Amino acid sequence: AGNNELAAELVGEAIKNNGKVALFHANRGEMCRLLERLDEAVDHGKKAVALDPKMVSAHGNLGIAYYDRDEFEKAEKCQQAALKLNPDFPPALNNMGSILRARKDYEGAIGYYRRAARANPDYLEPLNNLGATLTQSDKPEEAIAVLNQALTANPRYAEARCNLGFAFLSLEKYPQCFSCFETALRLRADYPEAW
Repeated sequence: AGNNELAAELVGEAIKNNGKVALFHANRGEMCRLLERLDEAVDHGKKAVALDPKMVSAHGNLGIAYYDRDEFEKAEKCQQAALKLNPDFPPALNNMGSILRARKDYEGAIGYYRRAARANPDYLEPLNNLGATLTQSDKPEEAIAVLNQALTANPRYAEARCNLGFAFLSLEKYPQCFSCFETALRLRADYPEAW
């Protein structure tokens, strides 16, 4: 329901009652990450992985926390551990794309985003990331097609709408890009990239 603070508190209570459940730590770690309490997120992620080394999502969540701390090497090791357990795990494929994108390896990132989108067509984040990366790679026409695909599935996807604006901006199609940024701001008023 979007109440991450309360969610983290409630999972914290579950951990107090039974600190040996990997899923509790994996979830608490992700909630702490969303609250930008990254050291706590990493601590819980490590506990989750130690408690259940075969839990794919635990490796993925720990990797995202490392990614948010700009520790890309550690993030990559975690995502690769998740992919070793499940080679088609969409979040890890998407996260590997983001790691490569942060390293400016756009072609590598595009490959991972495409794999993530194929692995779960209902998971729209890889399409959004793919669109943004295609724009960065001077392929805005391809980006527009991909982002429109994401927006067909979810017309209220503010991030995809904003990235569509950047694709139009790179083509100097100013009325279209302005419209996309305005729509993104109607969907999410506190969106700095759209502003």
